[in-house]
Amino acid sequence: MAKQQTWNNDLEKEFKDTIHRYFDEKISNALNNKNVLNVGDNLGQLLKNSEEDIVKIITPRAVKKWASLETLPLWEKFLKNEQMILELREIGKSIANSMRPLAGNNFAIWVTKVLNKAFEVENLPITASTTG
Repeated sequence: MAKQQTWNNDLEKEFKDTIHRYFDEKISNALNNKNVLNVGDNLGQLLKNSEEDIVKIITPRAVKKWASLETLPLWEKFLKNEQMILELREIGKSIANSMRPLAGNNFAIWVTKVLNKAFEVENLPITASTTG
């Protein structure tokens, strides 16, 4: 897959500035409206509540940075649909949540196979096993 070559350092700086401004505004608003200690106790919730807004900022960057020239027009249409951007986030989380245990289970199996081969080569009377 050929990557889109229009992303550059200036665009990356602009993206990072946008993210910093977003979070600076969120924390400033929270500090202006609440007790400082209450804000500190709820930083995790503040981040969680920011997720949808951040996805809307990050997704266009990812598309511009990684989409191929062939698919870029399709992605640009996709980016105009806010619901699809949010659904892509959920789809991505589902894929990642499925991949972690699959990778972890296979890693355990691979380690077992490597150990058993090493035990065989060394003529050791032990066997490694895993349920994944």
